[in-house]
Amino acid sequence: NLEALKAVRLTSGKPLEFIVAVPGRRYNEFIDLLAPFHEQQCVTATQEVISEQAWNDLRLVVAHDPVTAATKTRQRNERIDALTRQADQWTGKL
Repeated sequence: NLEALKAVRLTSGKPLEFIVAVPGRRYNEFIDLLAPFHEQQCVTATQEVISEQAWNDLRLVVAHDPVTAATKTRQRNERIDALTRQADQWTGKL
């Protein structure tokens, strides 16, 4: 999809400018690229952090919101706990 977007030209002949939003945690290819940003700016952040990186000849704008991250972590841990409890119940019945 990115290649198709990069190929689009406006009637003026200029390339299309576009923004694509993706959650970085879902893409392993970002792990090595974003690790230094995460370690240096996100780990101790108390408010949203925004940065910019180059990636595949594109401008990658990176944002980290510690409040959202904490909420997502809590929700994920609650789901894991619920699944663990369910697995324990099922194991007891076998």
